[in-house]
Amino acid sequence: MHNQSVTTMGTSSAQRVARLSLVAIFGVALTVGVVLTFLSITPPKPVARRILLAVSDRALFPPSDTGGAMYALHKLVAMYLEYTIAGKMARTAAARSDLHGDVARIAYVLERAQVRMLSAKDIPHDSQDWPVLVAGVGYCDQINAAVPPPSLPPPLPDAVATTPAAAPAPPPLPNNEAASRSIAKIYVRTRADDLFGDPNDAKNGYRLVAAATGELDPTVKILQAAAQRFGQ
Repeated sequence: MHNQSVTTMGTSSAQRVARLSLVAIFGVALTVGVVLTFLSITPPKPVARRILLAVSDRALFPPSDTGGAMYALHKLVAMYLEYTIAGKMARTAAARSDLHGDVARIAYVLERAQVRMLSAKDIPHDSQDWPVLVAGVGYCDQINAAVPPPSLPPPLPDAVATTPAAAPAPPPLPNNEAASRSIAKIYVRTRADDLFGDPNDAKNGYRLVAAATGELDPTVKILQAAAQRFGQ
C-alpha cells in the first residue's frame, strides 16, 4: 500500500514537471514568434521617426555589460531600428515602377543606402557596436548586412577592411559625458529627419553637430566627422 502511494506520487510529480516543461517551451516559442512578427513589421515613416527619436542616443551607446539582459534588449532594439530603415528603403524600391527585377531593386536600395552611409574608407574608425543605418557610419560588411536584399548583394564599391572578429569594448565616456550625450541626441534627431523626413532640413542639424567643440567621447567624434560629410 505504501509502495503504491509512493509510486502514485512519483508519477504525479513527473506528470506535473512534464506539463510545466511543455508550458515553458510553448511560452518560449510564443515569445520568439511575437518578437519575429514585431521585427517583420515596418511602421509608417512618421511612426518610425518617432521610434527613432524615442530611442535617441541610447541606440549608439551599448551597455558595458555585454552579457546582461540590458545588452540583449539593446541589440534587439538596434535590430528593429535597422529593419525599419531597411524596410523603408525596400518599400521605396518596390513602389518604383521603373525598376524591373531583383537586380535593379538591389542596386537601387544599395545606392540609397550609400547616399546616407559612410564607410571606413570615408571615415577611418574602429568598429563600433551600433546600428550602422542609425549611425550612418560602418564597415562595408556591416552596411551590406544591414540592408538585406532579396538575394546576395554585390559588394559595395571600393570595399575596405571588414569588421574585426571581436569588436573592441566601448571606450569610457569622459568627464563631459553630458555634452557628448547631448550632441549624440542631436545627431540621432538629425538622422531621423534625414531618413524619414526632409534630407535638406537635416543638413542644418548635421552642421550643428559638426561644429561642436570640446573634449568629446571618441564615439561622438566619429559622428561629428560623419555629420561634417553629410552636412555638405
